[in-house]
Amino acid sequence: MPEDCTAKLQLESDRLYFKLDMDDLPNERREKKWEWCERITSQSEFAVKPERMGSGKVVTVAVYKDGYAFTIGGLDLKKTVEALRSAENILRQAANN
Repeated sequence: MPEDCTAKLQLESDRLYFKLDMDDLPNERREKKWEWCERITSQSEFAVKPERMGSGKVVTVAVYKDGYAFTIGGLDLKKTVEALRSAENILRQAANN
């Protein structure tokens, strides 16, 4: 994972997001968010650029294309875990490049 910021996955509503916490990088946030967007989205067709990237200390740098699965009865746990594992692998590959 990046040493100068904290990378994480976050589930929100029906989306799975790749986020960076750049609290310790107030002067480098713009550069880092674009760098990590490229690093993550280049690893898989399932990681795509978000519609909007904020400018705060915690920024969404990519979105997992397929989100995760809901059924009429609620959350499909198996498909959600599969999406999380896939997204985790994408994040690890990006951190190693």
